[in-house]
Amino acid sequence: MIENILICLDGTELSESILPLAVEIAERFGSKIVLLNVLIVPLYLSGIGRAEVVVKHSVQISEHEEEVDTYLERIAEPLRKRGLDVDCVTIEGTVEESIMAYARTYEVGLIAMVSHGRSGLNRLVSGSATESVLRKSGIPVLAVCPSKAVKAVA
Repeated sequence: MIENILICLDGTELSESILPLAVEIAERFGSKIVLLNVLIVPLYLSGIGRAEVVVKHSVQISEHEEEVDTYLERIAEPLRKRGLDVDCVTIEGTVEESIMAYARTYEVGLIAMVSHGRSGLNRLVSGSATESVLRKSGIPVLAVCPSKAVKAVA
């Protein structure tokens, strides 16, 4: 039995394409759903030639957090009407580490997320959060990489 399913969303329709599969699993197992969005905290080098990284917090982050909370609640409402137990969580940090830390802390049984299908230089620069979570989390991961054909139809 999967008690808690962590569904990782980033505000895009692509990330939302994991919802039907994850919701079906939640309904079959009577699982609680946690909709998670990670606010990426901007990092800046503190000076030329320094390796130290300084985290800058700003009013923009708190304003964006309110927007994300509203977005997650909009996704959660129809799921709750179907009788599902749904929580919405917004946290700050790096995507991979935040997902894994939350999943371990709250005993998540399944992480559901979408791969954006990046490749080449784009993948080298931005990395792959899904691949990192798959390799490092130690928790079952439902990962989907929707094809461009599927996105065009949906």
